[in-house]
Amino acid sequence: DLTASMRKSPGDKVPDADLQDAIRHVCQTATRLGVAPGLHVFTAEAAIQRIEEGFRFIAIGTETRFMTAGASNALTRIRASTA
Repeated sequence: DLTASMRKSPGDKVPDADLQDAIRHVCQTATRLGVAPGLHVFTAEAAIQRIEEGFRFIAIGTETRFMTAGASNALTRIRASTA
């Protein structure tokens, strides 16, 4: 993982310039070599941004996040209907 190898935190809210440059370099190099550039993101907004930057393979979220979000949504709806 690029973020870990550069000793950066994946949860940083402010994008690190060195990390962003490295990600851009990976995307450009993969594209030039005919390889679909890809990466893992956690939000739809991040996926849209990376697609606009030229990435063609995007893994979005994790199973745990999707299950947690679904359970939270269900609980919110149940609470709203019984209030």
